[in-house]
Amino acid sequence: WYQRRVRGFSFLRHIDRCKSLLYVVDMSNTDCEPIETIRILEKELEAYKHGMTENIIGIVANKIDLLHGPRTIVEMARAFPQYPVMPISALEQRNIIAVRNVLEPFKYLFAHQSETDMEVYDQ
Repeated sequence: WYQRRVRGFSFLRHIDRCKSLLYVVDMSNTDCEPIETIRILEKELEAYKHGMTENIIGIVANKIDLLHGPRTIVEMARAFPQYPVMPISALEQRNIIAVRNVLEPFKYLFAHQSETDMEVYDQ
């Protein structure tokens, strides 16, 4: 329990330094509804530091190839109108370019960083 908690705080400290964050949600997860997953993440981010969700730039709804209709995507968009919801299928390569286009304006944030400045979170 302690190790998980320490890793969680380490991760939160790491993403606190990020200028932009993107939620990536597994739409095929039957253990937790995707909308509820985002709500939990938002509460945890705000509990860690007020205003942290202001860095969220959108929601990537992955594994749409496993859905049986657009209902969940529409519900996600209605639940979070402040974010663009980008449904994708990495397996089928659907809408990958759309996500890349959304991220394009943010590439300048990384273009001038040297390798020593870039931190990789690997825990």
